[in-house]
This record gives sequence, C-alpha cells and structure tokens, in this order.
Amino acid sequence: FFIKVGTKYYQQVTSDEINVADFGILPDGNDQTARLNKLLQRIRKTGSVLSFGVGTFKFDGQIVIPNNGFQTGTDAFTQNSITIKGAGGWHSGQQQQLNPVMGGTIFKLSFQAANYYDAKIVTRGLGRFTLRDLNVYSTVAADTTPLFMTTMTTVHIVGCAFRGVKPATGKPNIDAIVLGGTRKAINGVETGYDDPNFAFQGYGSVIERCYFDYVDKVVYMRSYANHIVFRDNFVEKTCGTNKVNGGCIEIDGSLDITNSQSGDFTTGVQILNNYINGLGYYYQVILRKATRCLVM
Repeated sequence: FFIKVGTKYYQQVTSDEINVADFGILPDGNDQTARLNKLLQRIRKTGSVLSFGVGTFKFDGQIVIPNNGFQTGTDAFTQNSITIKGAGGWHSGQQQQLNPVMGGTIFKLSFQAANYYDAKIVTRGLGRFTLRDLNVYSTVAADTTPLFMTTMTTVHIVGCAFRGVKPATGKPNIDAIVLGGTRKAINGVETGYDDPNFAFQGYGSVIERCYFDYVDKVVYMRSYANHIVFRDNFVEKTCGTNKVNGGCIEIDGSLDITNSQSGDFTTGVQILNNYINGLGYYYQVILRKATRCLVM
C-alpha cells in the first residue's frame, strides 16, 4: 500500500514496533530530519512505536507527527497512535556541571522558527502521541523556539529530559512544552483547525517523571488545555525566566483577543508532587482564566 502526501507517495509500513535503524535513522552526526519525517508518514495510517537506540541523533529541521486530514464528523484532524521511545532520558540527576552528557538517547534539535507555535517537535491531530525515555536537547544559544508543542493531540510524555543551552547572561528563553494555542476554530469549518495556534489540547494528557534543565517555562498550558496531569517531575535550579512576573508552570486560558473572543478558560488541570527548584522564577505556578485546577 502507498500513502499520498501532497505530490509524493510513501510505501506504508505496518508493524507494532519499528527499530528506526532499519530505516537508516542513525546517531552518526548527520541530519536525520528527512528520514524520520518520511518514516512517520509511512506509519501514519496505522500508527506504530518507533524505537531509538543509545546515541545522539541530530535533527536540523522540524519533526512533524502526521495526521490524517480534516474529518467533518469530528470537526478536527484525526491521528493514529504513534510512540517515539528511546533508551533513557538521563543517567544522573546533576547534569549541568560535572556531567554535561546525559541520557541513553539524545535528540539534538537546532530547528528555528519565526512563529512561537512552530516548535522543534509538533503534533496537531486528534489522537494520541507518546514521547518517552528521550533526552530532548536544543543546541541553539539564546533559543526561543519551544522544544515541543501540540494542539488537539492527547500526549503522554514520560521519563524525558528537556534541556536548553546555558545562557551567557541571565536566564534561558526557551520553553519546554506548550499545550494548546490561542485561536478558536468554527465548528464544521476546516479553516482554523489547521491553524498551528489552534486553541485546544487533547484531554487526558499526562506529563510525568521528566527532568528540565536550562528552560524558561517548563510547561505552558493555553486555551482549552483541559484535564492535564503534570506530576512527579524534576525542575533543575538552572531553569528560570527573564520575564517580569514569569512562572515555571503557566496555565493561561485567555484566547487571542485579536479574534474578538472572550469568556473562555482552561479547566481541570492537576499539578502534583513535582520538585521545582524555583529560585529563577517569580512564581512557581501561575493560573490565568483557569478553573477547577488542583495544585499540590
């Protein structure tokens, strides 16, 4: 079977778990973006688990988790379940000084975007995506392109490390995880749902047992990022913000005021049992237009 994407055809791959090395994705110092995105296209109709071995994988471009296009019945883009897993997110809890090399599987990401919502790894389909046991690392000094962003997708992020570059002065500018956008679509109309800044995040998303080093916002939950669990994570003392009154974890249900939308919010978020060495922040947790949230 072949899958058509634009003007290109990709042979479909069907397997419960795939070793990416079998498709030429290797920790050899060369850019692996095109190969990984091609493989993701080949599994998008069935879903699968992509398994990465030990090593450092270089990605100069944006990693895009594919969806299956707009579905009128769901008023959204649908997406099959895809997992990207590695051989370990980190090996030591003290990374920033004596042990700068971390993890069994490292993704070195250098993609830069003009828009905040074009993160280094993006997923924008109504489905499920799992990221686990990886070290996700920006190689760019003074980086402002987030490491990971999703709209619509229910994400499970487990046992990963998210790292920026140590700034020459001040605090880091890169955000680690962004959930949801700020623009609201119109039911039954495709325009809006393909907006990368679409205001919705898949319910039931869980971020747990992750490590954060040299990042600004650890997680930024925006409009309709509802029913999210953020638990048992470790935020290193190297994290912090240059923004006045900025926070480590921010929940902001405000929609884009340029679209003349109001009265919306984020609800049902649980933030539990996290270690936040919050010396670099004005606030550890910020809630704006958020309801029924549990922080403990």
